Amino acid sequence: MRGYGAEMLESGSLLLLVLLAMGLALQPWAILAAVLLNSAKGGAAKATAFLGGWIAALTTVSIAGVVLLPAREASKSASSPHFAADIVLGAVLAATLVWRWRRAPATTDEVPRWVGRVDTMSPVLAVFLGAFLPSYTLVAAAVNQLLEAGWTGAGLAGAIALFIAVASLGVSVPLALAVFRPDLAPAVHRRWRDRLLANRRLVAFATTGLFAVLLMIKGAAGLLFR
Repeated sequence: MRGYGAEMLESGSLLLLVLLAMGLALQPWAILAAVLLNSAKGGAAKATAFLGGWIAALTTVSIAGVVLLPAREASKSASSPHFAADIVLGAVLAATLVWRWRRAPATTDEVPRWVGRVDTMSPVLAVFLGAFLPSYTLVAAAVNQLLEAGWTGAGLAGAIALFIAVASLGVSVPLALAVFRPDLAPAVHRRWRDRLLANRRLVAFATTGLFAVLLMIKGAAGLLFR
């Protein structure tokens, strides 16, 4: 039973890793920023800079996670520190959700000031915006899933690279559309922008809450049944 439980937990780590990558890829504020940058004057350069900042941030946080989070010892199943890290990261997401909920404006019409400044934003500032918008907690949680599952060395580096590629789809697709289908891009970007502005808070709060719950449940289950 113990061995079966360990296999289930490792499978759960990899499944959660996929969900975390999708959660980052679908972050509404990040996609909205990418859409607005592509629609602005000099949009291709700004959107490329934004994507570069996003990838740089994910890479930096992933490396920091590998260094700081507990590594799994060879020939052993995931240890208590891995599951404790799941619980801590889930608690951080829960605290972030509560903080954002309490600070949220009374109406959904209010948007951050940077949204109105995208048209005049320089590529340099777009890099910093791309580095600022990812959820670092989700990236750290993803790295912890890989460490829990026993990934090391080149395999770990390749898995992180694949994770970053999937997590970057949301901010890279608007740019790819503008480059390869410039005839369709304006109408599609406008439609995406309207939907994101209308549903951004619901999606952001729902995904943050979902991952907070999943991480804390998985961590608690690991401590109890490993």
